[in-house]
Amino acid sequence: MSEFWMESAKQAPALTVLAFVVVYFLRFIKDMAVQWQTTLRAIGDDCHENAKEVMATAAEAIDRNTAELIRSRETHGEMRELIYSMREERKG
Repeated sequence: MSEFWMESAKQAPALTVLAFVVVYFLRFIKDMAVQWQTTLRAIGDDCHENAKEVMATAAEAIDRNTAELIRSRETHGEMRELIYSMREERKG
């Protein structure tokens, strides 16, 4: 039994170093996880801001295109009526 305690005493410095390394490594992993989460949150926030800007720009473009389509449809209708009336004048 005394050999066990002698061997344990010999291994104590190595176990202390091992415990220190494990604790330091776990603390490092924890800090990296916090940094990773902060980085991902910042990326997500930037992505959402960019998406809002893109959606606003797209909405403006859609509104302009819709207005142009309405104007084009009105012009088309006017031209159609003009052509119809000219055709009626030739016949009549």
